[in-house]
Amino acid sequence: MAYLIGQILLCLLLAAVLGLVMGWILRALRDRADIDRLNEELHRQQSELEESEQRRSLLQRSIEELEYKFHRDEEQFKSRIQRLESYQAEASWLRRELNNSKSASVAEINNLQEKIRALTLLAHEIKVSETVIERLQSQLRTQAEAKQAQVQELENYAGTLDTKRARLEADNQALNSTLQQQNAASAELKSKLQRLQSQANSEVRTLHRRLIDQSVLQRKIQEQQRIINDLKRAREEPDAEKPRTSGARAPTTGAVPTNRGRKKTERPQKAATRQKDDLKKIHGIGPVMERLLNEIGVTSFKQVAEFSAEDIRCVKSAIGVFPDRIVRDDWIGGARTQYEKKYGDKR
Repeated sequence: MAYLIGQILLCLLLAAVLGLVMGWILRALRDRADIDRLNEELHRQQSELEESEQRRSLLQRSIEELEYKFHRDEEQFKSRIQRLESYQAEASWLRRELNNSKSASVAEINNLQEKIRALTLLAHEIKVSETVIERLQSQLRTQAEAKQAQVQELENYAGTLDTKRARLEADNQALNSTLQQQNAASAELKSKLQRLQSQANSEVRTLHRRLIDQSVLQRKIQEQQRIINDLKRAREEPDAEKPRTSGARAPTTGAVPTNRGRKKTERPQKAATRQKDDLKKIHGIGPVMERLLNEIGVTSFKQVAEFSAEDIRCVKSAIGVFPDRIVRDDWIGGARTQYEKKYGDKR
């Protein structure tokens, strides 16, 4: 019963450990899915940032083109102003000349008046051009301010994306460290599980041997009890029956006093020798098993090493071991090894 309870507790412990390992593994998979999702979000934000950079570069080029046009028109305006100033200077000079020389001809005066009208028209055109240039400058300034606002907005958005990217990278690093810790814990749990399994296997083998020894002892106790009962019954019988009864009970100082026991141990007793070895050195043979083998006449490594198939069958029947105990524990190979170590002679 204790053995069954121990087996049930061991199974429950293994199930709990397996459940814990599966929980760690599922959590690691879920964390890996979150990492993939965050990486996709990071890639999407990076693509949006690149598109914003492209729009920003386009706007910057547009602003540069407008500034180039503005500077070009400003230079033209300056050149026209210079021409107007030169014309005004010339007109004032002509007026002075006109005032100084009243004796000039009417034709020259008319010519000068034509020049003055031309200069006036040119001045009017220059003023109109100045108005147009001022309007263009105001439009350019408005557009430049709008573009600058868009650039500032894009820069703010780029800063926000950088902040998000840094936060996502930090989260990714934290998740990677968590995943590494979980992998280390999972490896440790696996090693513990393996150690528990090895311990459980060793305990199972120990319990198995104990059960075998207990079964052998129980059979021996039953046999001895049966012999004692037979002796008691022999003492209670009439005096006329005592010689026959005592003759039947005589061989009580050896192995099992039954015809079956003597028949099964006949082959090993034929190969018995005078030497006595420590059979416990053979793997699978304990003190109880050694005593049983000695009782049926098996006392040396040489006898065990020379077991035939019939000998194995007889020994199994005599000592009541499990069917494959001798072959599974390789008694013959172990006996040969111990014989070579002790006597230096290969068999």
